[in-house]
Amino acid sequence: MHTDVRGISSKARKADACCQEGMMIRHRVQDVDNRDQEHMYEYLEARIEVMKRRITELEAENVKLNAELDAVWAESADRFAATA
Repeated sequence: MHTDVRGISSKARKADACCQEGMMIRHRVQDVDNRDQEHMYEYLEARIEVMKRRITELEAENVKLNAELDAVWAESADRFAATA
């Protein structure tokens, strides 16, 4: 599933400025969201799926690293016990 994110990542901005000698400069910025709800929903669903896959990958990596740490710890404990 491919979602076109160009419409989502870019925002149309409208800025008004008033500047005269001796007057305060005021700026008004208005964000214009031209995405329809269906497009936004599809985009968010796709992002959620990507995040779920990434969480699964990170959890697997965490298990692997913990196993490696346990092995190093056990080896260190054995060497320490042998020298004591």
